[in-house]
Amino acid sequence: MNINYNYEEIAFIMEMQDKMDSCYLDIQTGEIISIPEDIIWKLEDENAEELLNDEMLPDWEKKLIPKAEEILYGDSDRYYEIPTIPSYELYNLRVEFATNIRNDEIREKLLYALQGKGAFRRFKDVIREYPQIEKEWYEFEHNYLISQAKEWVESIPKNI
Repeated sequence: MNINYNYEEIAFIMEMQDKMDSCYLDIQTGEIISIPEDIIWKLEDENAEELLNDEMLPDWEKKLIPKAEEILYGDSDRYYEIPTIPSYELYNLRVEFATNIRNDEIREKLLYALQGKGAFRRFKDVIREYPQIEKEWYEFEHNYLISQAKEWVESIPKNI
């Protein structure tokens, strides 16, 4: 069975997951399922039936409960939580990019921007000053993130 995985979305989640809900990949369908952390916490404290009868819980969250329960407590190997790329890897990616800039002035500005707290914001501010460098950065970053998403998906055992 040939499944089309959405590597763009997986890459986005891998980069941003610490700012998002828990996201899972269904390796049988390629579907990405996002489960809010509060649903996961509630399922740890209560059973699904109690949650479905909770009048305070919005309907859209109630619709997620059966899938969340299947993902968290089912004995299926079809769901895998999409991992986060550690921030130090994303930092190192910026350093690698900056180091390979041929223009000495721009390279030095970028490397200086990457020092200390707020490095990501300063890096972004500097590349904005140079539209061609900014374009090259986003292409470089995109290629890296897509390769990480593909590498992760390919690492999943698919004994289905």
